[in-house]
Amino acid sequence: MRKLLLLPLLVLGLAAAAPASGGEYTASIAPTGFPPLISIENGDTVTWKNNDAVDRQIVADDNSFKSPVLKPGESWSHTFVKGGTYTYHGAFKTNQRGAVEVASVRAVQMQQSAKTVQIFRAVRLQGSISKAGADGEVVSIEARPFGTSEFRQVARTTTLNGVWRVQVKPRRITAYRAVWQNVPSAEHVVNVKPFVRLKQVGRRLFSVQVSADTTLVHRFVVIQRFNKRTHTWRSFRAMRLTRFTAKTGSYTSIANFRATFPHGMIIRALITKRQTLPLMYGPAWSRALRV
Repeated sequence: MRKLLLLPLLVLGLAAAAPASGGEYTASIAPTGFPPLISIENGDTVTWKNNDAVDRQIVADDNSFKSPVLKPGESWSHTFVKGGTYTYHGAFKTNQRGAVEVASVRAVQMQQSAKTVQIFRAVRLQGSISKAGADGEVVSIEARPFGTSEFRQVARTTTLNGVWRVQVKPRRITAYRAVWQNVPSAEHVVNVKPFVRLKQVGRRLFSVQVSADTTLVHRFVVIQRFNKRTHTWRSFRAMRLTRFTAKTGSYTSIANFRATFPHGMIIRALITKRQTLPLMYGPAWSRALRV
């Protein structure tokens, strides 16, 4: 007799876990418990609704997810990105348990055209999705610039024959990832160097300008000369950047200096890795200038 009573409860629980459209699954939190098993694909979302008359809370056995306290009638959703079997229990009714079985069927790959670029230069990101040959699948590009804690969408593109590509212009050291149907790719970091410019503005007057995503005032740049015999650069003067100008998206830090050089000498300005970090990457140098 007891088995006959349990059977309708099991069927009811499975019916509550039936899939909704677009990878959305619903699950009922009943007075008698949770759906015993929900089978989904990675990237799908499960929404639990508290159909009990008392407060309920869902806690993963491995602490990978935890709902807030749900009052009667309230719902909570969680997206499962990675494959595996996730068991959970009720925080208040600890003997009531459930499981979500996640199949790893979705994947998105990403590559970058360069690991290090100069500020203002574009990087090509491209990759593919596990749905081979698919057209029109939306892929979001998310970025986490250095100094920030969260990824934010910076671009969207669509697939052609399962392949996608997009260009981005990072302003500082930035981690990127592609997201398709809630499933992210591995993270890829693009290092961004400042733009260094050395120019002669008078007979013996020179100017160094360093453009970056932050002001580099009080940092040092080094003036180097080229040794034609050894084909090496030799540093002979260090200068502190003393002022800056700002415009949308960048700061240009400036230092002026006076010097007399032999005719035909080749010089350049260099800012070291130590002087550019943490937001920017180094070393970076200007084009060679013949004086």
